[in-house]
This record gives sequence, structure tokens and C-alpha cells, in this order.
Amino acid sequence: MRGALERIGKGTPLAQGGSGASAPTPLHRAEGSFAVGGGALHFDRPLKVQSSFGDASLTGTVGLDERLDLTGTVQVQPDFVSQAAGVRPGKPITAPLSVEGTLSSPQIHISEGEIAKALMVASPPGKLIRKGLRGLFGGD
Repeated sequence: MRGALERIGKGTPLAQGGSGASAPTPLHRAEGSFAVGGGALHFDRPLKVQSSFGDASLTGTVGLDERLDLTGTVQVQPDFVSQAAGVRPGKPITAPLSVEGTLSSPQIHISEGEIAKALMVASPPGKLIRKGLRGLFGGD
């Protein structure tokens, strides 16, 4: 299972850190619980994965035919965001994540819009913008 999860991270923009390289993403820890039925592994509670870019929590299925249908969230670490975006947030950024395709050709989708929105909120410029908007328009 560990090798399969490392292949899921291969070649994704998140795993590449914007470098364009295509290499497996090393996993530091993975834990989960699943049942086998209907030709797939079904996670009965979220699969928790720790990697170099952050922590992910996924639910869904991994087919015995290697098809992936996983959804969840990822908490991207500030150092990784800084490397990829050039701005370092003060805390990890959480974004929706889905993994489809197959183990040999995974397609990972991370909501870049949610990362950008969280980055604006978490970064000092975002705090200044929110403070300025509150000053102009009032509210929380």
C-alpha cells in the first residue's frame, strides 16, 4: 500500500513544488483502515498520509484493478507553499484534494483557488487587506 500511495504523488504539481520534475513523493507515515468488497479497497475511516509537502486525509476507494477514486483535504506546509508560490503563510493551508485515474497514472486535483484564497487570509498582506476592507466597509 505504501508503494502505491507514493506512486499517487508522482509527477503532480504539488509533489513537484513547481519544478516540473517527475519523481515519487516520499511518504513519512500512512495509516488507515479499509475493507475489501466489490473489487476495491473501501476506506472505512479517512486514510491519513504524511508527506514532504503536508498531511492529507482521504476517503474513497482503490480498485483491485488499480483505479483510484479518493477525495479529501491536504494541509500544505508553509515551507512548501513558500517554495511553490514565493509567499510563506504563517500556518499550513488546507485545500480540497481528489485523486482519480490509476495507481500507475494518478490524476491529483488540488483546488488552487482554495490555496490562493487561504494564502491571502493566512499571509500578512491578506491580514492588512482584510483590515483595510473592514475599515472601508465595516463588519468583521
